[in-house]
Amino acid sequence: MMPLNCTSDLQQLSFRLARQGFGVRPAPYFTSNGVLAFILDAGGCVGSVMARTVFLYVTSEGWCARITQHGGRHWTRTAEDISALERIALEALQRAEVPPSSAWVEENDGGP
Repeated sequence: MMPLNCTSDLQQLSFRLARQGFGVRPAPYFTSNGVLAFILDAGGCVGSVMARTVFLYVTSEGWCARITQHGGRHWTRTAEDISALERIALEALQRAEVPPSSAWVEENDGGP
């Protein structure tokens, strides 16, 4: 069941992540209410690049986080509440490996 205040909760989570120095912007790719949290890598020659990203959103089944490799595989995690989603987001943003832990489930796209 979809949480009652999902849009407000995601906005508040976005503000908390931004206060911690992460970039955050709307990202309606997986659901219309999604946000993208990221770390900027200023090491590039031209501008900044998002080095680590995590999509955060809610579906009828509950809270979700997703990390992707550009044009590649996807890993997801579900959370029981917005606090758990925040912990999952921080894990993803602070990761050195993809996926950050075995708790992330690789999404099967039905391909070969």
